[in-house]
Amino acid sequence: MVYNSLDGRNWTKCESGTIEPLDGVAYVNGIFLAVGRSGTILASADGTTWTSRQSGTSKYLNEIAYGNGSYIVTGEDGTILTSPDGINWTSRSSGATLDLQGIAYGYRTFVAVGKAGTILQSSMSAPAPDNAAPITKYSVKPNWVNEGGKKYIKGYTVTLTATDNSSGVKITYYRINKGAWTVYTDPFVLYGSGNLDFYSEDNAGNKEAVY
Repeated sequence: MVYNSLDGRNWTKCESGTIEPLDGVAYVNGIFLAVGRSGTILASADGTTWTSRQSGTSKYLNEIAYGNGSYIVTGEDGTILTSPDGINWTSRSSGATLDLQGIAYGYRTFVAVGKAGTILQSSMSAPAPDNAAPITKYSVKPNWVNEGGKKYIKGYTVTLTATDNSSGVKITYYRINKGAWTVYTDPFVLYGSGNLDFYSEDNAGNKEAVY
């Protein structure tokens, strides 16, 4: 269950897309990330519309933190997941078997805490300068429909995929027919003809040229 508020007093329930309990939430680089039971990870650009991310685990996830270009999630049975972009997650060996219930970052060091007084520490060296912009690619798939015995194309589904091998992708934007820029979160459908522009920005502030 997710609620959001613009003033901290009046709260609105949002559709999260999951029935799993959520335990931790963080706002980093313009993105909300929430974690919870059964390996649930949700992402949102506005706190209202949420998208599920594949965590690669079914463990209960308790908390999330960000530092030095990495997202870190802690959870059940010593679970630790890391990600450079909040989308692609990798399981790491923590050396712990008890639940890790919290994590924080400061002075280039992550500190995780858990049951039975467990405290883990992971120091990170300063990252190399990131001067390269992300690269965004697109794919288009026709949507075929069959009505009245006639088969025809009704719109095209467009998918944008951004990659950045250093600081990670922060956000991707697109616009149609030179309209307002929209944050890309999921594939969308285009109807008829028109111009599509898009670009991405990484966590170091490098912006890709508009495609």
